[in-house]
Amino acid sequence: MYLKDVKTAFNRPQHNNDRGMRNEKLSIFAQSARPFGDPGRGESFSRYDMEIAHWFVLNNCDEIIAYLDKHEEMTKREHPSHLVAQKHRELFPQWFLDSVNKLKSSNSPTYSDELYNLAFDPIRAELFSGCNVNDVKFLGVAQDDKLCIQNSSVHVPGGGESTDIDFYGKLTTVVQLLYKDRYQVIMFKCRWFDTNPNRPGSVKIDHGLLSVNINRTWCDDCGSRYFRLQSQHATWKRRLSLLIN
Repeated sequence: MYLKDVKTAFNRPQHNNDRGMRNEKLSIFAQSARPFGDPGRGESFSRYDMEIAHWFVLNNCDEIIAYLDKHEEMTKREHPSHLVAQKHRELFPQWFLDSVNKLKSSNSPTYSDELYNLAFDPIRAELFSGCNVNDVKFLGVAQDDKLCIQNSSVHVPGGGESTDIDFYGKLTTVVQLLYKDRYQVIMFKCRWFDTNPNRPGSVKIDHGLLSVNINRTWCDDCGSRYFRLQSQHATWKRRLSLLIN
């Protein structure tokens, strides 16, 4: 511990080094995460997947919550209540881009290049088999099944507007969304197990131990879902419920 200029167990880099937080102004671009493996160029990542992922990115960027709230209120005034969520999701990306363009043309002090790049759709997606985050290694199921130690299980605490259900699942793919000017967002694409306690056969609590039926999943007909890698831990955002409904 007292030797200088000698690599020891006390001063060498962490084995699962995630390279720390990036120096970006928008929180969504400042993640502490490092994917690894040979990246795919999104051949198996559909346009629909890209739209879902980008919508999730927008809803988890703290700096644009005011834009989301404003557009949601506008949507409520212009559309029937049963169409509000759908129209909000369909119309917000273009409305947000138009709003940022207005800030740029008027030289507004609230404008920034990062905000402008976020308003555009991602240029492409790269898919990875694993990721280091907070000095922890996560592996996709395909890679994990070959090993004795499992690193593909994920847990997201509940806390949405309508439910406090905790979510358990398996990581299938690490997705890196690439935006203009080399900005990026790392996400997990997961297979979520059905943990609704009101559905028979989904979960069971016996003497305080929770058992999850891994043969039942959420929303099989609409594909896998995502959660964002936080700088400290994965947090269930209040707007994530829009992706589950």
